[in-house]
Amino acid sequence: MISSYTSDIAALLTRGAQLNQAKADASNAESELLSGRRENVAVSGFATTQRVQRINIDLTRLQSDQQSMTLLRSKLQTTEVAFENLESQTSALTDEMLGDATDFGSSPVQIAKARNALDDLLGQMGKQEGISGARHVDTDALLAGVRSAISTSSDPVIAMQDYFVRGGAFDTQFPANPMPEGPRLSDGSVSVSPIDFDTDGVRAVIEGLVSVVVGDAVQTEQFETYALERMLEGQDGLISVRTVTGSKISQVENRETDMASRATALSLERNALDRVDPYEAASRLQAYQDTLDMTLVLTKRMSDLSLARYL
Repeated sequence: MISSYTSDIAALLTRGAQLNQAKADASNAESELLSGRRENVAVSGFATTQRVQRINIDLTRLQSDQQSMTLLRSKLQTTEVAFENLESQTSALTDEMLGDATDFGSSPVQIAKARNALDDLLGQMGKQEGISGARHVDTDALLAGVRSAISTSSDPVIAMQDYFVRGGAFDTQFPANPMPEGPRLSDGSVSVSPIDFDTDGVRAVIEGLVSVVVGDAVQTEQFETYALERMLEGQDGLISVRTVTGSKISQVENRETDMASRATALSLERNALDRVDPYEAASRLQAYQDTLDMTLVLTKRMSDLSLARYL
């Protein structure tokens, strides 16, 4: 994940807002307990039972949401690592091709590396159900389609462009699945929006890798130059995907923090209510608020760091 001073401070501010919300929830719970005891001692037992039941329902929903978010975060982190590896593979291959400036035409080693990277990229695109619109592409069928297109054209570069243009043979032969709505939490809200992997940058790296693999049938300076241009553009596309994926991971982690704070407050309140003593419950919640206060102070100090002190 690409990090920066600005993004780190933004994350700290978000964390502070979440802690403030958790503190407010605990304070409200404390007020409800004490006011209920002062207003009507006779009905406190029934009210406490109802509250405990409500807390148990909320905790069950939170537990389910936390499990969903943990699974989603794991998928996103796996995807981020996979695209980081893809970026490294394509970058190394591009450097090798640039180093062979006097030899127009990919070597068997470069072709093998391009094929491996292409297999990895298409494999990632095909298994992203739930976090993106997956596209299932068979590598052999793709390469066969491209070879057929360039073999019947007087200009292989134009043939490649026509094959991969949006709405062209690539989209017709391997249609992308519709983008999913995004995983929903128990309250009906979308936990995080899906990632669009069908970007111009990702398509560029596919086209570049394919051009390297089939380049042995063309072996012209113009075609290799085109392949290099597409791969260079594709590297930016892979970096963009990693950046977006890292942002989604941060969003999920923020939601997990919020859920954990809420679950802690509810658990403390329920444990206190089980003893049917509102004053003891208020005391326990106050201790929780004190812990939150300390965390908030530390968060604020970190967010107030100057750039020089941060570095």
